[in-house]
Amino acid sequence: MKILHFILGKANPDRANGVNQVIHGLAKYQSRAGHEVYVVGISSVMTTPYEKIQRENFEVECFKKFNSKTFIYIKDLIKNIDVVHLHGVWNMKNVRLGRYLETIGKPYIITAHCGYAVDRIKQSNYLLKLLYHKIWQKKLYEHAAGIHALTREESTDIYHFCKNDNIFCCY
Repeated sequence: MKILHFILGKANPDRANGVNQVIHGLAKYQSRAGHEVYVVGISSVMTTPYEKIQRENFEVECFKKFNSKTFIYIKDLIKNIDVVHLHGVWNMKNVRLGRYLETIGKPYIITAHCGYAVDRIKQSNYLLKLLYHKIWQKKLYEHAAGIHALTREESTDIYHFCKNDNIFCCY
C-alpha cells in the first residue's frame, strides 16, 4: 500500500511534541511492514523553501509554505497514492487538501491528535473554533474514510463533533 502522511512539522522524533512522535512511529512501522510511505510536511520556521529530511525508514519532504507550487506537487504525488493520512485539527491546509481528495475520490484518514478534547478546545478561541468547525472542518471529518483516535476517550470527543461511523482506536 502507498500511504501519504500530510503534516504540519517535520516528524522529528527528538521533539517533545506528541504529534511528532505519533507520526514518526506510524511512518516508521508502516515502512517496516513493507508499505511505501511518503511524508509531506509544512514548517513555516524553515530557512529554505524546501528540505528533504531522512528519518528512520522514511523521508520527510518539508516545505516552508503551503502555496500553489506546494499544492501542485502534492496533487501530483497523490496520483500514485492509495490513501492519504491527514493529521490534526484547526488546519485550513487539511481542509483544502481534503476537499481536493473528495473531488478525485481518493480516500483519506484523519488523526485528530486529541484536538477535540473539550479542555484543549476551550484553551483559546473557543467560539471561533466552533464556528470554524461548523463552516469548514465538520465536512472534512464526516467525509473521511476513517478517523483514527488515539484513545477511547478521544473517540467519544470526536463523535460529539461529527457523525462519521468509522472512528477507530489504535494505540
